[in-house]
Amino acid sequence: MERKAKRKRILLLVILVMLVVSCIPVKFVYKDGGTVAYRAVLYSYTKYHRLTEDGSGNASYYEADVFRFFPFNYFD
Repeated sequence: MERKAKRKRILLLVILVMLVVSCIPVKFVYKDGGTVAYRAVLYSYTKYHRLTEDGSGNASYYEADVFRFFPFNYFD
């Protein structure tokens, strides 16, 4: 009985470590005016600050925040 309980604890510890590791983000900085993206396996957060131009030569900034759960779609 003691062996099963020890196995169960080890399994729970491994699952907990994998969950914590999958929540650690990697920072990406884009050279489009200041966009920053943080990506992890379970989520993605992007703060857009992009310099855009329309057809008449006017420049403006596009600013937005996007948060996604499970950002990678493996089934496409």
